[in-house]
Amino acid sequence: MGSKGVGSGVWLRWRMYQGSRESKLRLLLLVSTAGVALVVFTLLAYGILQQYWFTPNRAVATVGDHSISLRTLQQHTRFRRLQLLNEYVTYSEMLNYLGEQRDQLQVRLEQIDEELNQPAVLSRQVLEQLVVSELVSVEAAARGITVTEDEIEIAVNQYFGYEDVLESDVSSSIVLDTELPSTSELTSVPTPTAYTEAAYRENYTRHLGTLRAETGMNEEDFRGMLEQGLMSTKLREAMESEYRIVQEEQVHARHILLPVRDLAIAQSVLTRALAGDDFPALASEFSMDATNSARGGDLGWFPRGQMVATFDKAVFSSEIGVIPELVATQFGLHVIDIIAKEVRPLPEYMLVQRRRQAFTDWISTSRAQESIEILEWWEDFAPAEPTLQDFYARLQSE
Repeated sequence: MGSKGVGSGVWLRWRMYQGSRESKLRLLLLVSTAGVALVVFTLLAYGILQQYWFTPNRAVATVGDHSISLRTLQQHTRFRRLQLLNEYVTYSEMLNYLGEQRDQLQVRLEQIDEELNQPAVLSRQVLEQLVVSELVSVEAAARGITVTEDEIEIAVNQYFGYEDVLESDVSSSIVLDTELPSTSELTSVPTPTAYTEAAYRENYTRHLGTLRAETGMNEEDFRGMLEQGLMSTKLREAMESEYRIVQEEQVHARHILLPVRDLAIAQSVLTRALAGDDFPALASEFSMDATNSARGGDLGWFPRGQMVATFDKAVFSSEIGVIPELVATQFGLHVIDIIAKEVRPLPEYMLVQRRRQAFTDWISTSRAQESIEILEWWEDFAPAEPTLQDFYARLQSE
């Protein structure tokens, strides 16, 4: 009895030990499984955050203290693609109704197709525009230029053509008040469907839905684009109004244009002009510039920047008289005679050009002076959608 009881006790302790060991193994297995699951979950969560948060919010460019995110670049690139697709479809439909302009339209369609098929190039163009927008925002803030909510609302109305309808409705009511048509006229003339506020609101909502689906933009983004456009316009107008240069040094010159292949003839004409031969007669005989050869090659008065760079540099850096060497440009070889130089008032059309140029010059100067860095990591994320197929599919579904 004693030995049997001892054996039972040993067996019982061994069973308890085995049970405890199995419990520990099960616990260890559960902990290991939970750890693996946690690692997998962490990796998945990180991947999701990386794809939908970290990468989209990573800077693709910096302008001073401001940064432009990949998300913003992608949204604006997709918006630009929508504009190009809309232009493509419109021009494609117009091809059936055009005659002589058909070839020009076909060239534009090919250009649009090329732009759409180069996502990184198109995104880089859009990024340049976003950089300029940042420069405009900084300068506008420094000048105290702002855009009100009312101005944005007017811009939204104009975007959908609603304001024009309101104005035409007012005009129509004035006409009807002063000259009522007869009953027969009312019945014979078809009445167009009015562009009501309800229709405008419906178009607005549909447009926002398209933007959200195709570009990721929301209403705030859309109105922000319009605000930026208004701010650029205000800044440009301010700079144009500040332009005060109404007269510049100008040159009165005439020239004889010859092909590059006729170098020997051009040199002979230059020698004769320097020797005092009649310049108008030489121009009439030799110049291939048909626009002014009949009037002795006379180009009239012009300020800097009106001619190609090489020609411009030659005439403004030379003394009055025939320039003693041929001047080569992309058009050919020029024999140039400077008749006079003086500071003269600019004609009105040139003043308009100069005032408009002031804004462009400011952009170039600001871009050179401001601390701007275009980063190079993002090109693989340049959007290649929406595509033409996407666009046509959406049109068919509407």
